[in-house]
Amino acid sequence: MPDTLTDNVLIKPILLTNVQPVYPQKAIWKNIEGDVTLNILVDSRGNVENVTVGNSSDSKILDSAAIDYSKSLKFIPANSNGNPKSYWVKMTLRYFFNSDTDSNH
Repeated sequence: MPDTLTDNVLIKPILLTNVQPVYPQKAIWKNIEGDVTLNILVDSRGNVENVTVGNSSDSKILDSAAIDYSKSLKFIPANSNGNPKSYWVKMTLRYFFNSDTDSNH
């Protein structure tokens, strides 16, 4: 008889790459800050298959930079009972200037 506590166990994707996103130079020049929340579909091989903006920064520059960054990510895929699965993850990227640095970065 199957153990009901471990049936259909889903392990969510785990981010493998930890590269910091690049703050777009154009956004720095224009003094644009904001958060971008992305919905990222991680396929069964751990690759980013699709990306949508869940919550915009209200800046196309930052939204595009966040999408471009997310496409370079690599994950350990979600897993259900030993089988890799596609899975949507949510990620928020924060683009803000440090208060202790000048605007010329």
